[in-house]
Amino acid sequence: MNRIRDDWDLVKENIRQTSKPAEALLAAAFPKSLEGKKLEIGFLHQAHLQNFLDPKKTIANVVLVDTVANAVAQVFEDSLTLSFTHWPDMQQERADVTTTEPPGTGHLLSEALSLGGTLLEQE
Repeated sequence: MNRIRDDWDLVKENIRQTSKPAEALLAAAFPKSLEGKKLEIGFLHQAHLQNFLDPKKTIANVVLVDTVANAVAQVFEDSLTLSFTHWPDMQQERADVTTTEPPGTGHLLSEALSLGGTLLEQE
């Protein structure tokens, strides 16, 4: 699990190369547990998790779950099964976790996404 936590930034970098808005949505997501080959990723915000898992929503024409699965596979070269959960106590439970959000994210983004908004990728 330590390797996954240590290399999480590499996963996010791979996601950033595919979609910067997708990476922004994952700014407050972090590996929560690894049991066997099942990696659980926790989201600090329920709205981010809901938007992430909604199969009808894409961000800049990117399917988020597929993007994360591909990034994890590239970094870890293991066939891990991914699961996603709401982890509201992330900051308290993971004192070593930083959940800084890049500019343009945060509670306003969460609220806009929860109301059905979509992110447009800017270059």
